[in-house]
Amino acid sequence: MVGAITFDAFGTIIDPGRDVLIRIARAACADHRPELDPEALLATWDRYFIGREAETFVTLAEITEDSLGKAFREHGIEGDPRPYVDRLVGLWRGAKAYAEVPAVLAALEGFPRAVVSNADHEFLVDVLGRKGLRFDGVIT
Repeated sequence: MVGAITFDAFGTIIDPGRDVLIRIARAACADHRPELDPEALLATWDRYFIGREAETFVTLAEITEDSLGKAFREHGIEGDPRPYVDRLVGLWRGAKAYAEVPAVLAALEGFPRAVVSNADHEFLVDVLGRKGLRFDGVIT
């Protein structure tokens, strides 16, 4: 008997798009260090983002700002990461669901479905709502 079917959000239901991350890295490099390879900045940013452990909960925007700020410092960029984070969060809000998601959810109609994610609740509910994706529960 199936009690519920759960899905992760970003990377499973919602395509966060590596292209948006490299777009932000390109913009930061163009604005501050045109000679810096955006892929190098993104690799450093990823390292700080993925390796971040927090004692208390931090929002996706907060961890993104912290990790991008560390990447900036490592690459000698003295700019403020906040405008780039704001732009990225806006792009994530507009991220699309993977093409197969509506059909999968329709095929599972009648089963309890939930999203379980480490994204912050309000942000995730907003993104899912913008895509018209309905779940019985959103657990963050």
